Amino acid sequence: PISQAIAQRFIQDGYPSKINLAGIDTQVGFKLFCEDKKVDIVNAVRQITSQELAACAKSGVEPIDFQIATDAVTIVVSSQNSFLPNSLTRDELAKVFTVQKWSDVNPKWPKELIKRIVPAGAGTGGSVDLFAQTILQGNISQLTNAPNTIFYDFVEQLHSEALINPYMVGFLEYNSYKQNPDKVRAIAIDKVDPFLSTYPITRPLYIYADAKAIRQRPEVAGFVNYYLTYVNEEISSLGYFPAKPTVLDESKTKFLQVKGNK
Repeated sequence: PISQAIAQRFIQDGYPSKINLAGIDTQVGFKLFCEDKKVDIVNAVRQITSQELAACAKSGVEPIDFQIATDAVTIVVSSQNSFLPNSLTRDELAKVFTVQKWSDVNPKWPKELIKRIVPAGAGTGGSVDLFAQTILQGNISQLTNAPNTIFYDFVEQLHSEALINPYMVGFLEYNSYKQNPDKVRAIAIDKVDPFLSTYPITRPLYIYADAKAIRQRPEVAGFVNYYLTYVNEEISSLGYFPAKPTVLDESKTKFLQVKGNK
């Protein structure tokens, strides 16, 4: 969504050609960028891996990262859920996403099965990994092997389950929650809401570009420069959080250094 907004603004401000955008997983994006050399810029929810760096080096691609925003993974329950408080501790969340029944977490809660709705495979955008690192001490299998767990490819599947099952729980990106806040109820962690900077399940968002493309192709350099200049004006309405001014300044400095290095 951020790149879409920036691309639309870039075109409105006079860029004469078409910009092709694709909503794909970070891993797939890096393959197209490093191995296939079919894309100029990659949106990423994590930093590039050593294997991906090696693939880039083999293809002659020099990936440069620019941190552009922060996203949060938001815990949600059905709007019909009347027993769960608005905030849970990390220990309670760890149990919610691994045990059988709600009463196994707190005996005062219903003796009903917990229906877990979590992102699937390529569609996780790294959110499953991030959740496991933050809440389950990195033990992803605890989450993926938990009983009565369903994996969704599209967030509409989570919304549908929330409408019919008051005993569901799941997580999704904060921007997806913000677009449909009436369909589910967000749960704070240790009394910290997901829209606060101290919320524990957050991750930086990046764009990656080829240093050689920045130096040799004016349209790539122009778009990256435009992105870093206007990103903070676009992201707040999209449900993301701005990178710290110092971080964004580092990205801008990095761009100028790359562009000036002939």
